Amino acid sequence: MKEQSGITLVALVISIIVLLILATVSINLIINNGILDKAKSAVAKYSDGEKLEQIQLAVVSAQMKNRKLTTDNLNMELKANFNDNKEVKPIKDYWNYKGYKIDKEGKVEKLLLPEEYQQVEYIESTGAQYIDLNTKLSNRNKVDVDYALKDKDMIGAIFGAQSNKNGFTINTNVESNSRFGSYSYIAYTDSKFKQNSNTRYNIVFSKNGFYQDGNKLWSPIDNEFETNINGYLFKANGANSVGPMKIYRFKLYDSEDLIRNFIPCYRKSDNKPGLYDLVNSEFYTNQGTGTFGYETEDGTYVEPTNN
Repeated sequence: MKEQSGITLVALVISIIVLLILATVSINLIINNGILDKAKSAVAKYSDGEKLEQIQLAVVSAQMKNRKLTTDNLNMELKANFNDNKEVKPIKDYWNYKGYKIDKEGKVEKLLLPEEYQQVEYIESTGAQYIDLNTKLSNRNKVDVDYALKDKDMIGAIFGAQSNKNGFTINTNVESNSRFGSYSYIAYTDSKFKQNSNTRYNIVFSKNGFYQDGNKLWSPIDNEFETNINGYLFKANGANSVGPMKIYRFKLYDSEDLIRNFIPCYRKSDNKPGLYDLVNSEFYTNQGTGTFGYETEDGTYVEPTNN
């Protein structure tokens, strides 16, 4: 019996040691592999998805009232769904509810800017400010940009790079042209490409064509090229002709991959305006002189400066 008790005690001690080792290994795995962080992230994503679904249901209910969305309808349904007194905030062409954007058609999406940045309607250049996109351009790229000219007769580039005989440029007036590829192949804009001062337009430009507000104006020649300098926004790198304009949103693709997704905003700590890239979580500020101007979502206007 004494021999059996001794063996049992030794086995128990060994079992405890093995369990302690296994527990230590498990804890290290959890810490080093970020399992706790991943679990927290999964819970947060689930929570976000649940909230978005609740908001979407409230929006659908609001749409059924008078067959259109109004601030009053939204507030009524959101309060019923969330049982609080937080009111939806009307901002020009959409509403903001607890960091979620509700557009006039009823689409709901989360506003993704970090807390230290404040989204604005647009940022504005006098012609002295620009953004370096920190990437070269090629025939693989597609640009999707919403912009407005301060002067419809302005001659200048919205975006691009011109190097050697290769370039990818969106210019701003019918007397000029928008270039894609080698300069020996230039696709000229025509009289359909009309622009008015202080009017928001959407341009999509790639090897598949040049579109203004969804209308295809022409198709550039699909030749292979790559610039040896970075692309700029608010001007074309390598070109001198620029002018005052506003940028509301900007997306740049490499083939099908979204590589820049810019949101106009300012940094709260110093009120510095710029563009926040949702793809790389990076804030791009002015590389020119002076400062960008901007308009906040409640209509407050801050004028750009040249110095």
